[in-house]
Amino acid sequence: MILISPWEPREIVELIAQRGMTHKLPERYGADFVIVTKHGKVAIQRKTVVDLIRSLEDGRLAREIPMLKRADHPILVLEGWPDCTSDGHLMIQGASRYTKRQLRNVLRSIHYDGIAVERTTSMEDTVDAIFEIESWFSKTVHRSLRVRPKTAAKSDWGTTDDRDWGVFLLQGLPGVGVTLAEAIWDHFGGLPLTWKCTIDELRKVPGIGRTRARTLWNLLG
Repeated sequence: MILISPWEPREIVELIAQRGMTHKLPERYGADFVIVTKHGKVAIQRKTVVDLIRSLEDGRLAREIPMLKRADHPILVLEGWPDCTSDGHLMIQGASRYTKRQLRNVLRSIHYDGIAVERTTSMEDTVDAIFEIESWFSKTVHRSLRVRPKTAAKSDWGTTDDRDWGVFLLQGLPGVGVTLAEAIWDHFGGLPLTWKCTIDELRKVPGIGRTRARTLWNLLG
């Protein structure tokens, strides 16, 4: 559920209304949106570059950051990015004394203070990002950074044989790239590894059926 601050512009409220509702809870976290998930509350503060600079100058940002950090997962979404002069100054009325470097350093300070920083290009893109964040936090586990792509095991002909899988498996070992993996396979005529269990014991692992157990067993048999 996405809870939207009553003070957000009507345009963004209408864009999120299909999956959210206005609520006062975001104000408790100095946020514009709060997403209630199984992993806790995600507090999102949305700012344009102009609003970020103004909130830095009038002290709002200093008050909002501690409030955001009360949430389990605080996020600042920066909407848009300014054009700059040749010497790096922002081409924003009333903020031209600030440089691109200073703006990036503000974002770094926010990040290292424990608040995730995401950038979007427009209000519509911000809405997409909020939906993506809601979807991401709805997952029980996140493994995408730990999984090697299966396409790496395919041959140049788009097929996969035992050698391809063996080379792919060997690349999971420290310091073993594709060339060394191929050399190991060719030298030993297969993987120089073997199971320490029986095929029936292997089948007791949840998710391993008869066919998969036989395939894995043949690979390391």
